[in-house]
Amino acid sequence: MFRFLLTLGGIVLWLIGAIGQPLGMSLEEAINKAVEHSYTLKNRQVQQMLAGNELSKTQAGRKPKVSIDGDIRFNPLLPTSVIPGDAFSIPGQPAEADKEVQFGTLLNASVGLNASYSLWDPAYALSIEIHKSEAAVEAVLFQKEAEEVKLGVAEAYYTVILRQEQVALAAERLRRAEDILAVTRTRASAGTVLGIEVQKGELEVQTAKAALEQSGNNLQRSRLDLARWIGISPDELPALAALPEAPSAPAVEFDPKWIESRPVLQAEQLQLQINGMNQQLEKKRYLPRIDLYGNLSAQHLSDDMAIWKQWFPFAYAGVRTSFTLFDGQRRNLNQESYQLRAIANQNQLSKLREDISFDIKAAALDLSNAGSQLNNARQTLDNARAVSNTEQTRYREGRLPFNEWRNTEFSLREAESAALNSRQAYLLAELRWRKASGRW
Repeated sequence: MFRFLLTLGGIVLWLIGAIGQPLGMSLEEAINKAVEHSYTLKNRQVQQMLAGNELSKTQAGRKPKVSIDGDIRFNPLLPTSVIPGDAFSIPGQPAEADKEVQFGTLLNASVGLNASYSLWDPAYALSIEIHKSEAAVEAVLFQKEAEEVKLGVAEAYYTVILRQEQVALAAERLRRAEDILAVTRTRASAGTVLGIEVQKGELEVQTAKAALEQSGNNLQRSRLDLARWIGISPDELPALAALPEAPSAPAVEFDPKWIESRPVLQAEQLQLQINGMNQQLEKKRYLPRIDLYGNLSAQHLSDDMAIWKQWFPFAYAGVRTSFTLFDGQRRNLNQESYQLRAIANQNQLSKLREDISFDIKAAALDLSNAGSQLNNARQTLDNARAVSNTEQTRYREGRLPFNEWRNTEFSLREAESAALNSRQAYLLAELRWRKASGRW
């Protein structure tokens, strides 16, 4: 009993707190907050930035490069060269002996300015296009993962609202059970019913209290889930805006354009293009590139460490190129690898088109069936409530046995649960259909 009162008190306090919160959080607000909070999407944005960074690095590769080099070298043991004696011999005289000569100075110092520029790079333009396509892939993947976040938070949002309705239904069941118990006790005091009927009534109250406690626990758990999506504590979660009593069903027609608009398909198409461009890039990388380069330097040579004098300038400039004649078939193997990846992309595209088409059609059928079940459940609930009101009146008037009222109450509970479950199934089916068709 204490546990029930504690749980019921918690529910009441939450309801009081919800009244003080801002008026209703709409589904759109919950989705926006979840998208803003999602660490998955934040990381995807980082991946977009990284893709942009790769593009910038490739563009920077075509800009002139300038560097300054400096070197100070002490030579305690100078290199020795041997000069043939013939170089010193006088014609007609005996040959001189070879001479050993040390070249260089004790101190060498140099400073130089180097510059280079890629005059022509056959792979540059295609590399830029590949990096742009990779950035586009990241943008599309962000959309895909955003859809997953939207679906997840929307399901959590609807679950909280439905749990709130379950709490309200459970409280109404408890009220009815306590009302009937009071009538039964009055009739038992008058001797018109047996004492066992009072025990049955008390059992009904006890069962209703347990159901209310469980509904409250389920509500707290659902609020925790929704708060996790949004990135706040459950205590900060405001009351949620009520759903329309009869949500309008979207049109469930099928448009083939919806298939091509799906982010997962667009990402695969971009990846196919990237693999095709990489095949071409492998060819262009083996074409000769042309680089301009130049150097302006000054060198100091001395034996007395007088680094402030005896500097000798020199400079040079040139054009450099290279061409690979043979690489062990590496280029062909790389091209074959990208060709195989492109084949895998084509197969995946075919699979995705089939999967998306199936998902859209299946989601449309599920939504249509859920709508029919919801209408039937509502009609059944209306009938069950009408019968319950009549049977309660008859029981109070002593014209209906307790067991028959109890059977009517069971039927009403089943109709309420079925209507609530049908409503939840319909809302979730609507969400999944919107996601499948890309109509968020």
